[in-house]
Amino acid sequence: MLKELPAASSLPARTMSKAKSGGADDASAHPRATRSDKGSSEAFDIWLQQGLHKLYDSVAKEPVPDELLKLIEQDLAERNK
Repeated sequence: MLKELPAASSLPARTMSKAKSGGADDASAHPRATRSDKGSSEAFDIWLQQGLHKLYDSVAKEPVPDELLKLIEQDLAERNK
């Protein structure tokens, strides 16, 4: 088992603890949190959406297995009684 967290994970933990403290220097310590640049967040959303489509479109286009459809139909029938 892992006894200690890796050293790289301590930075986000410290950053999160500073963000919760509500100190006056929070804005300067977290420029991403105060930046209102919608362009970069929209670009990230587009990048993420395209990446997810590349990964999962083929899976989403697969037909639903007959066994799963039967289970869904049975559950609906039981709920409508």
